[in-house]
Amino acid sequence: MLKEIITEDEHYFEDEKGLLQGEYLHHHDNRVVCAKGFYRNGKREGRYLWYYNNGRIGKKCFFKDDKLNGEYLLYHLSGELEEKSFYKNDKRISEDEYKLVLINKNLKRIK
Repeated sequence: MLKEIITEDEHYFEDEKGLLQGEYLHHHDNRVVCAKGFYRNGKREGRYLWYYNNGRIGKKCFFKDDKLNGEYLLYHLSGELEEKSFYKNDKRISEDEYKLVLINKNLKRIK
């Protein structure tokens, strides 16, 4: 049986052992979602998203058994992609970094 936990800044489910199960939500002070993910037996599983307090996505990555596995995307506050990496069992196996430069008052991504 799962117990639903709702606090001022979190919403999640726990099993009888106190392990997180199912969807997890964490909110910034302004009630905008800060983190959204899924837990299985207390470990992150599947897609996990982090957001800036303006609602724009900050990070998107994938977990398997609480370890980074697959694509990892890091975004600038403006929404521009800063980094694209791939992980396997919590180890980075490739990375593309992008330099963000200000051109005519707009951020532009260059490799």
